[in-house]
Amino acid sequence: MKNTLAGAACLMLLVPLGCGGQAVPTYPVNGRVTFADGRPLRFAFIEFVPQSGGISSRAKVADDGTFVLGTLAKADGCTAGDFKVVVAQHLPANLAEAVGEHASHSVVGAIEPVYSQLATTPLQAKVSATEPNSFDFVVEQLKKPRSR
Repeated sequence: MKNTLAGAACLMLLVPLGCGGQAVPTYPVNGRVTFADGRPLRFAFIEFVPQSGGISSRAKVADDGTFVLGTLAKADGCTAGDFKVVVAQHLPANLAEAVGEHASHSVVGAIEPVYSQLATTPLQAKVSATEPNSFDFVVEQLKKPRSR
């Protein structure tokens, strides 16, 4: 059992290297996610999913709406190419405790669920191997808060 787990762990480490044992090249990618009124999106994660297959890159969105993508390690960048961008928000169960007693979905800014599904997200990005990669995404606020 111990050898099986060790072998699986080694295999997972080697998969991103591809054939020939060379690491996949990544390029710095950063950006910001906001609402139309300029408020930053909070309590969210962003993922760049390659449209032609390959390795996804992801990041936690900071409280100011900014992000720095990572692929093989935190903040190591993203592979070059065309991507669909998924933004998933995870509001804390006790929202008031997390952001203050007057918190609500409308104050914090819950997003429309369209952004959290690969099939429905309208967000896209093209990551370049030669140009700076900074992306600003604007998302729509949830029109009607979900009931709990």
